[in-house]
This record gives sequence, C-alpha cells and structure tokens, in this order.
Amino acid sequence: MSGKTHYDFVVLRYIHDIVSREFVNVGVVLYSPSDQKLVGRFQEKLDRAKKLFPDFDECVFSTSLKAIQLGLDQEMNRTELSLRFSSTTDFTSRLRQILPTDDIALQWSDIGSGVSANFDVALDQLFTRYVSRYD
Repeated sequence: MSGKTHYDFVVLRYIHDIVSREFVNVGVVLYSPSDQKLVGRFQEKLDRAKKLFPDFDECVFSTSLKAIQLGLDQEMNRTELSLRFSSTTDFTSRLRQILPTDDIALQWSDIGSGVSANFDVALDQLFTRYVSRYD
C-alpha cells in the first residue's frame, strides 16, 4: 500500500420527505487522517432534484449547501491549527457540528472508507459515483 493514503467519506443526501425517506445524493465529504485534509464537493445543478420533487425549494437548498461548505472550511481551519481527528468517531462528531443529525432534509450517510494515491482523484471518483452519475 506504499504511496496510498487512507480516507473516510460520507455522502450528503437531500431527503425530500422524511417519512418516505426518498432521497437524492447531493455531495461528498472526504477526510484524510494522515494528510489532515477535509474537503467537500457538492452538486451545483439541481435539475434532478427539481424533476423528482416538483415542490423542491432551490433557494433554501442552495443556502443550506453554502452553510455546510462554510462549516467545512471552518473545520478545516481548525484542523490546520493542529486539532487533529484521532478516529472515525471524531470525524462523525465534526460532521455533526457542521450539520446536526436530526429529522431535516439534508443528512449524512454512514461513513465509508478507502485508499487512494491521489486524494483529489478519489474525491472526483466518489462524487461521480454517488452524486453526478445520473445527471
């Protein structure tokens, strides 16, 4: 596994109706413990959500995504100030600080993990696989 870096990731889901649990994946967040990198990539085109859910509120959704990106940026700045994550549990707690786990429209998936020689390529591949594949 020489030259490869371990990462953890979550998928951000837009759940239109909390009772039916129908959802659309709208983003991916990756964390590399060894590199201390925390990055996210989010859906910019909302056509799929609008087609699936005619009463989808694009303005509220866009505002929420901007708040999540700001939260990720703030967490990355804290990480760069040597507040290192020590485990997956810490990654989960950081994500909950950005977006609490409750019955709201945007929710994190369970944590997945992988290894890659290039963190940015891994982000692109996961985004394509889980978010933009069916656009």
